Amino acid sequence: MSEDVDMHTVASIYKLLPGKNCGGKSPCGLPKCALFAAKVLSGKKDVSECPYIVDENMQSILLVIDEYYR
Repeated sequence: MSEDVDMHTVASIYKLLPGKNCGGKSPCGLPKCALFAAKVLSGKKDVSECPYIVDENMQSILLVIDEYYR
């Protein structure tokens, strides 16, 4: 993964994603959820770009990101 982010934090975000790994025609534009998690943490993607995230997990992801940047 080429993102310059903390992989532990990426893993924390990844665990909260639906894990669909949508492939080439994914709604977020990335084939794998792990790539999406790294882009979200680096600020290059917004967590809302995944239509499959349930609200409670979205809130948890936002908390993980907030904690990371404190």
